[in-house]
Amino acid sequence: MQLFAAYIPQGHATLLNEYWAGCGYTDWDAVCNSVIDNGGKNRLHEAIRTPLPPPNGLGWYDLRDMTTRRRQALLAKEYGIHGFAIYHYWLSSRPSKLDGRTTRPAWLSSNRSSDADMDQTLLQLLDESDGEPNLPFYFVWANEPFVWRWEEWRSESDNSRAPRAAVLMPGQSYPRWGWRTHFDYLLRFFKHRNYHRIDGKPVFAVHFVAGLERRQRQQMIEMMAFFRKWAIMAGLPGLHLLQISHSHTQRGVVERWQLAKWADGLQDFGRTILAHGSEGPETEATRPAWLPPRIGWHGGLYVHFDNTPRVELERSVIRSPDVGEAGLEARLDRALGLARNESKSSMVLVNAWNEWSEGAALEPSEQRGFANLEAVRAALIRHGQYSFRDKPGLWRSTPKARYAQLTTCSGGKARKRQDCSAQRAWPGLFTSLAALWRSSRQRYLQLSGFVGRGSA
Repeated sequence: MQLFAAYIPQGHATLLNEYWAGCGYTDWDAVCNSVIDNGGKNRLHEAIRTPLPPPNGLGWYDLRDMTTRRRQALLAKEYGIHGFAIYHYWLSSRPSKLDGRTTRPAWLSSNRSSDADMDQTLLQLLDESDGEPNLPFYFVWANEPFVWRWEEWRSESDNSRAPRAAVLMPGQSYPRWGWRTHFDYLLRFFKHRNYHRIDGKPVFAVHFVAGLERRQRQQMIEMMAFFRKWAIMAGLPGLHLLQISHSHTQRGVVERWQLAKWADGLQDFGRTILAHGSEGPETEATRPAWLPPRIGWHGGLYVHFDNTPRVELERSVIRSPDVGEAGLEARLDRALGLARNESKSSMVLVNAWNEWSEGAALEPSEQRGFANLEAVRAALIRHGQYSFRDKPGLWRSTPKARYAQLTTCSGGKARKRQDCSAQRAWPGLFTSLAALWRSSRQRYLQLSGFVGRGSA
């Protein structure tokens, strides 16, 4: 039995986010602007959760900084988190025009050889000179349609290309011509020494299943069959595929989940989220009675949920499972107890490690300090699942710590929005030089026989 925490790799600017939301946009800006616009309160007059600044916390970090990712890993280990369930983004549809006038700019294309997004820091896992966060991990494919849910930026001059509630891109599609490229991208991670496996098979979870149209469901069935086949051809024993279960629809209607034909297991994504504005009692997730015994079930729970930074104040959903009798520690006790009835490979997913724009974060906060992490450790100790043996506090004294921060959100000042085009006057030159350096380095490693070192 292992405890994983959902991990969002969006703590840095990405080209696609910048295209839609303005230069330098990250999830931190959604949190900071919500704090400023709403006086630091949600509609229930509770404080919007914000990260504890360094050195006592991780702060409003920049995930491109290796030191930050190393501190995350050391902190997670100290409190008993076995690994991270990292969101993986693969977009088959991208903007083809900029402002309806020109073709997609070179800085957005960036000479990419794949349709992955928000993966700059994930690629560092494959770099032996980096490799952080150095923890077991597996991917959760965020394959749902991308919709604009964030508030517009707080600025006199809004350069946003998409109005609030507008669809950013068409719903995800899974064209056959893109399957092999997608798999080859994933294979590098599947072979990594830290990639989590069940019965020797890399674990790969799919986030959005119940809402797929019939055509998409059939595409997914065929695609997963090819993924298994290609995994075996690549020397792996196969794949362990998980279907993510969200327990309820957004309208609060219970769904009797239909297990996908390709799924080897069902991963509960956490407690039920009901309709906007509901703070009613929560439904505890247990193994569905209809789930076949041969299919593994993995429990899950949320730390907290408050999506005020991403939606209009009056439409926000706020749920606090970490207070009173239904506290986080008690819920962890129940989840761990249920997991003991499953197989030894059972996982419990805590949602989340760092999704601050939805108030779901185990990382230290200004409002609760280390209370969430302490609850995790206490529950693991009671269930005999805590085995940390290293020196405590290593995450605080990381060598050459720079504590790179994207913002401090202090003094009631939001970072001004800027159009990225003005800052990318020489996109072709820089992207070409970067691509040339990467390809030359890869070719050198191949000729030198160093490719694949450290991989399974």
